[in-house]
Amino acid sequence: MNKNIKRILSFLLAIIVLTPCSSFAIERQEFILELTNINYAHEIGMTGKKIKVAIIDTNFTNLSKPNVKQMIFTPSCGDKITNHGDTTAQVFKDIAKDADVYAITCGGEWQATIEGLEWCLENNIQVINMSIGAEYLNEKYTKQMQDVLNKLDKKGAIIIASAGNYQIDTYYPALLDNVYSVSGIDCKDNILTKSNFNLNNANWIDFVFLSDFVKVFDINGNMNVVSGTSCAAPAIAGMFALLKQQYPNTNKEELYNMVIENGIKINGVNGILPVYPELNKNDFIEMSKKLFKLICKYLIK
Repeated sequence: MNKNIKRILSFLLAIIVLTPCSSFAIERQEFILELTNINYAHEIGMTGKKIKVAIIDTNFTNLSKPNVKQMIFTPSCGDKITNHGDTTAQVFKDIAKDADVYAITCGGEWQATIEGLEWCLENNIQVINMSIGAEYLNEKYTKQMQDVLNKLDKKGAIIIASAGNYQIDTYYPALLDNVYSVSGIDCKDNILTKSNFNLNNANWIDFVFLSDFVKVFDINGNMNVVSGTSCAAPAIAGMFALLKQQYPNTNKEELYNMVIENGIKINGVNGILPVYPELNKNDFIEMSKKLFKLICKYLIK
């Protein structure tokens, strides 16, 4: 068999294998976006515009697709090479495409993660996502990280962390105070189901989101399918960015209550699948005023 025939067969095999996965991914994501009212938020113009968001991750290799505002290298950053950050940034941007995203590289180092959080504190970051973690965090780093998390909380920052992909009882920084922890669910044929990423006896889980067959694009623009709570966490961070845009004067506790009031509880799953709140009458009046001003401005031109 010559090389050209081998290439053609390999290409056809890839199509056969990947097409069902691609279909599953699109089907799942569209269902979740409809179910959680994210599509509704986009329709009324909520895209996270002017919200400052930090994504603290091991590394980023190509930032053109998620279109981040700035890359930050922490002083203690390790040299671990991975495109994990590209994936989390992309999932976040699928939810809040117009937010100002700062990509903070920690290289998988705890000291660098703490430095990243300190940078967020100094730069008035409003929403932080950390799709990183470990089962154990020593006393020194626990204290240092908790101290900066408490300071961020006092400033009103919303901090999200993935809850891990294993059946364990502890996972940091998701387990720390003032952090919203996110685990994962799956859905098939419009039915929400438990994924392999929901932790046993983890009553510290706050939210869940789609964590299986999540579609992202690689550096060549080809669609890939990824899984893990690392994908679920930035989606929740994206939802909070949308809420911060719509309700700029509302504190984090009130925003939290907004998304869980209509949240969906799934049998056998820890955490709530949040639902983006529909506009109330007063919000609708304000939106109408803004729209009217935009129309007038356009007509004057």
